[in-house]
Amino acid sequence: MNEKHVEHSVVYILDIKFSSYILRNIFEEPDERAEILNFGVDNTRKRLIILSGIKNKKNRRDKFLTLFDMETEISLFRMQVTNKELIGRLKSNLYNFVDGHIYYGNNVIKIRYDVLEYKHKELAQL
Repeated sequence: MNEKHVEHSVVYILDIKFSSYILRNIFEEPDERAEILNFGVDNTRKRLIILSGIKNKKNRRDKFLTLFDMETEISLFRMQVTNKELIGRLKSNLYNFVDGHIYYGNNVIKIRYDVLEYKHKELAQL
């Protein structure tokens, strides 16, 4: 199979000190065919919302949304996104991502971090 590794599938964080800096790899797409299209940061909760794409057999990208916790460095949630308006907003960064809410236009999407964290802990105990 002729699959290629996409080089721009990593999100870095830059820690700036007084006279130096540290560049760390904070997130890497688990599927090496995936390409990160865009991402947003929820600074209040230290979470990333990542839009990525994987080419399908029709040579079009299937879009995926990933929620990533920067403090624990785990993916909380990943799902395929098909809503064209939401994909467009996430690709263009025409939204605000604050405290688990995605605001765009006159719309709000609430992300239930409490449910995601509970499910993640429940699965970890199995």
